[in-house]
Amino acid sequence: MDNGLDKNQEKLLDTGYITSLDDVLLSVNGTNNYKHNFGYQICIPMKPQPSFEDSTPTFYHWNDCQWTLDGLGFPNSAISEYSPLKEGQKIYINNGKSDIMYVKRITDIKVKPLLNSSDDILEWLWVMDLS
Repeated sequence: MDNGLDKNQEKLLDTGYITSLDDVLLSVNGTNNYKHNFGYQICIPMKPQPSFEDSTPTFYHWNDCQWTLDGLGFPNSAISEYSPLKEGQKIYINNGKSDIMYVKRITDIKVKPLLNSSDDILEWLWVMDLS
């Protein structure tokens, strides 16, 4: 059945991190939302998580992408192809504590690791800057 969503929007709905999507994100649940002096970020775990080669440097692999933590970064062309949300997309954020809805726009998308206190990678994230 065609629901009008592209493959990345369908993947995002399947993660359970949002409850509905109609060209824009209507409700965000369970994502890590951060307010900084420079704006907001939404962090969504990559699904599935990248695999890696135990080599020096360590190469990470996800779909047809390959990168290193220090040096060769995640390919920009892959961000536009695989990111569950797109740069310029409007995001409507409801924090669940009130009826107030924040309207933001995605200004930048990166792939970054979430590190623990020992600098071990816990998981890889889509990090979306909002303004």
